[in-house]
Amino acid sequence: QSRKITQITLKITQITLKITQITQITLKITQITQKSSNMRKFRVSPYGCRDGRTGF
Repeated sequence: QSRKITQITLKITQITLKITQITQITLKITQITQKSSNMRKFRVSPYGCRDGRTGF
């Protein structure tokens, strides 16, 4: 029975690791999209300012 518990624990660890990897990838994608949207804001701004939406 203790062997079953170890197998379950190992499976849970593997799943947790996968979730962590997915979270890291998602965070990276979020960072990249934020960077590109910031760049777009800079370009869109006709006043050459920090915030393209307000123009201030």
